[in-house]
Amino acid sequence: MPFWICFVLFEVGWTLTVVGNQSYIYLTIIPLIIVYFWFENRAYQISSNQQIARLLLTLFGFCFDSTLEYFELISFSVDTKTPLLFAPLWLFLLWFWFSLTFSRCYSWLLNHAFFATLLGALFGPISYWGASKVSIVTIDNPLLFTTFSIIFWSSLFALIFSFSSISKLFIYKLPNNDKDVQSL
Repeated sequence: MPFWICFVLFEVGWTLTVVGNQSYIYLTIIPLIIVYFWFENRAYQISSNQQIARLLLTLFGFCFDSTLEYFELISFSVDTKTPLLFAPLWLFLLWFWFSLTFSRCYSWLLNHAFFATLLGALFGPISYWGASKVSIVTIDNPLLFTTFSIIFWSSLFALIFSFSSISKLFIYKLPNNDKDVQSL
């Protein structure tokens, strides 16, 4: 699957999840996750360690967002929360979608850790600000939120792209005939 198709799919999933969170449209991400997961596992050799790394990324990101909400730096609609989760289910699904598509969307940043760190610091917070403009996400304390978000996203990308042993868990090896990322 070419890089740009995966990137468009991620953006479609992000839009469905963020914009549709009040009307259960966000649940349409579930079939998208299933189809993507099925396709990816047929096309690539994803190890169990890589699957665990994805799950850990999902949980880590969801916990980060839950912490931001707990400290009232950002808020998600009370209507979409579930009793067992700090943040709403749609946010968990979004983090799962992000971790699932991460390898194909960001593999071009491999061997460019500094650039990856800058992109994480810039576009991580921007995605929250975008969500606050098109959905029920509210940034309650803009300065602190932006500061912690920049630290989180730049650290996340720096960690993943600076250490080859960690990169291998998140960026899977492409088959030889998949030249779309290698040609960048």
